[in-house]
Amino acid sequence: MEEAFDIEALEVKWILGMIHTHELPTVAVELMTHGFDSESLLQLAVGDATRVVESGSLFQQALEELGRGKISKLDALKHYAKTVSRRILNAEVSPLEGARAIWHAQLSVGLSDFPGLDPFIYAASELEDRPEDSELFERMIRDEAGRWASR
Repeated sequence: MEEAFDIEALEVKWILGMIHTHELPTVAVELMTHGFDSESLLQLAVGDATRVVESGSLFQQALEELGRGKISKLDALKHYAKTVSRRILNAEVSPLEGARAIWHAQLSVGLSDFPGLDPFIYAASELEDRPEDSELFERMIRDEAGRWASR
């Protein structure tokens, strides 16, 4: 198995709803090309488009066969926030884009009661409403990204 492939990041995207069921056969093929192997992955990779409804449960089964599939929504959200924070700090995405991505991920999993991401959400919403203070809010986002990236 290649170490460069991050199956945890893939699993996080699945949990956060960033991978759609129609994409799963392609994802299965990608996993197999990186050395991951399971009966469910094989079925998913060679499956046809008419079985899209079954793809989600088959992919979940494949994750379990690979010893995965146990990340909670909260842990997936935290992992994603850390990943996006690193991307903000590396200037791969703008502070606003990164904060919005984290905000949308939180909304997608329905964990609005998790206050750990509030600084991103506050700064993103204020930045949209107060563009004249963009430097302040971008700095707030970068500072919060620094805290998340170091976790």
